[in-house]
Amino acid sequence: MALEVDKYIGATGDLCSRLVGQGTSMLAERVDEYATVAGEVADALRERGEPQAADAASMLGTRTSACAEYLRSRDGRMLLDDFQSLTQERPWIAAGIGLLGGLVLARAVRASMRRDVYEESFSQPYVPAEGGA
Repeated sequence: MALEVDKYIGATGDLCSRLVGQGTSMLAERVDEYATVAGEVADALRERGEPQAADAASMLGTRTSACAEYLRSRDGRMLLDDFQSLTQERPWIAAGIGLLGGLVLARAVRASMRRDVYEESFSQPYVPAEGGA
């Protein structure tokens, strides 16, 4: 029985790893596009005579490209292992990620609640007030 459970857990982990791998390859492509944009911005800033801003944009593009390459070179399990080792070495990073995730989630929930109230207020038919002027 325990062997079967371990087998299913392993198969589930492999499936999750493949799905994460597909997602990270798509993310890597998007990140690489941003690296290209950063390089173009750096070139435009150099042409305008702003070398410090151009160097910053160029450095951002280089780091963004390195991030894309990192995402391409890792599968789901390796990413999880890297994340676990990072958070064990620096637990404040995990706390920061949790805080930012919570803020984003709270903002999304609040925005969806506002949209529901807005749609509800405009879905009611107009009823003129009685006894007007």
